[in-house]
Amino acid sequence: MHYIEPSPNVAALSSDPVWKDFWGAIGASALLNKAKFARTPEKKHAKLLKKIISQADIVFGLFEDPDHPNSYDISLIKGSRMLAEVVRSGNKGAFNVQGIHCRELAEALAMNHVFGDKLSI
Repeated sequence: MHYIEPSPNVAALSSDPVWKDFWGAIGASALLNKAKFARTPEKKHAKLLKKIISQADIVFGLFEDPDHPNSYDISLIKGSRMLAEVVRSGNKGAFNVQGIHCRELAEALAMNHVFGDKLSI
């Protein structure tokens, strides 16, 4: 698996009670977005996905992972610079953060390739 471990700063934050609420909110938004997809005709899924991601500052893909202690894991789809700012400042409320259910890590990585931050060199 080509999973990139979170930075030590992000990993340490995952056990902080305030940050647990942040991660919980990502899971809750993923459930809400999953319900939106269930109510939307399949031919309109691509448009809905693009809308959700384009309106968010930070987007995580959530996917089942039986080897993870929580039975699921996350991969950043969009917002690496914003996430770095959240970690640096501790200000979690100033950003629109969304979660998207993915079938597997590869799907989250593909979304990152299409919708993720474009780095300039």
